[in-house]
Amino acid sequence: MKGGILRSVLLIVGTFLLLVRYLDPVNGIMLLLGTLDLLTRFLIFAVCSFSKLRLLRFGLFLLAYSKVFSLFSHPLCNFVESGIGVAGAFVCAIDLLLFLKDDLHRQLLDVTVNDSLTGLLNRHCFMVRTRRLLKELEARNQRAVMIFLDLNKFKLVNDRHGHRMGDKVLEILGKRLKNAVKESDLVGRLGGDEFAVFVQNASRVQAQQIVRRICESISTPIFVDNEVFNIGVSAGVAVYPEDGKTLEELIEKADKEMYRVKYNIVTEGYAPQNE
Repeated sequence: MKGGILRSVLLIVGTFLLLVRYLDPVNGIMLLLGTLDLLTRFLIFAVCSFSKLRLLRFGLFLLAYSKVFSLFSHPLCNFVESGIGVAGAFVCAIDLLLFLKDDLHRQLLDVTVNDSLTGLLNRHCFMVRTRRLLKELEARNQRAVMIFLDLNKFKLVNDRHGHRMGDKVLEILGKRLKNAVKESDLVGRLGGDEFAVFVQNASRVQAQQIVRRICESISTPIFVDNEVFNIGVSAGVAVYPEDGKTLEELIEKADKEMYRVKYNIVTEGYAPQNE
């Protein structure tokens, strides 16, 4: 970056020295204002020289470089200044439009892919990606597990403290859940206080270990606005392909197991199943 700025300075100074040998500079206040304008444009270019937008940097340099020609009174200089200035402005505009387009695309993608509250995959995206992975697993004859999660005592948070507080708690729980699994695992919020985790190449025993890790993370007290919340979680596991070969079958099986844990087991958490 420093080398680029130095080369730009040399080019601007060199152009000025070359022109001053053959042409007369503008007089008085116009020369002062033109010089200040040139310095300002170059300062903006120098600040933005660390930007990753290469076209923008080039466009800003053209805008600064064009101002050199405004320091001279020859009509041809005015023409060159206008041409280079227009080119610089055009390049800047194009690069900014491309950047805004990419940024808008990322925002739209984030909205269509992620749950706006927890940052986890939303229900639609989780279902689509899981179906795609199931087809790949079937072709490779590999196993996987579906973990269905339902929060315990979360309804009390909404009832006693309002949905705004509930949203804050959910946001924290979403981060904990994401950190409790591997980056390659699919984690989605299916709705309300229900979540699902899909893990490739995993057995029932491995699923039990994942569930224990999730339960430990979720059950850690949550501190929000001077309030302390103790949230639990019930989990059910379904193994592909033993418990189901389709996404719907796996979710149904895991959901039933979760309710068995939630209502028939005295201790909260996940009751391990036998192999």
